[in-house]
Amino acid sequence: MSFKIRISRYYIVFEKRHDTSILYKVLVTLFAVIASFIIAGLIFLILGFSPIQIYGMIINTFTSLGLMHETLLRSTP
Repeated sequence: MSFKIRISRYYIVFEKRHDTSILYKVLVTLFAVIASFIIAGLIFLILGFSPIQIYGMIINTFTSLGLMHETLLRSTP
């Protein structure tokens, strides 16, 4: 996304141009998610957790998110 500044006679106009592809956005999002898991894992290792405990926390997080999503889907009419 790029910004273009156009100065008119009495005001400044900000124009947004969406020139990035969907693939680029998906790759950046995937990189951010993986990087956040790596940083969180390093923090937990520094705090003294074992790698199998960290793996269990990640699996439990995704399992609980899936169960919450399924519960919400069933509760909506």
